[in-house]
Amino acid sequence: MPKKSLPKSFEDRYPNISRWVNRENGIIEIGWRDNGYTSAFVRAYEQGGIFWEGEDEYDSMDDALLDLESGVQICMREIHGESWESE
Repeated sequence: MPKKSLPKSFEDRYPNISRWVNRENGIIEIGWRDNGYTSAFVRAYEQGGIFWEGEDEYDSMDDALLDLESGVQICMREIHGESWESE
């Protein structure tokens, strides 16, 4: 029986989300809110409020997390420039 390879860690698979939460004191939310403020399924927050919002629906959780990963990366590049990638 072939050995199953262990999945990558969350930090390896989603480095921008991990850095956002661990180093930038950011917050992420996954799931719908019934409060009238947002209909996005995934969101990234900072102290000042919503930092990035995803789509209302995704085909899979993987799709949602990949979109969040990309969204956080784009926003942080706008703030930190290319240094966001090298830290």
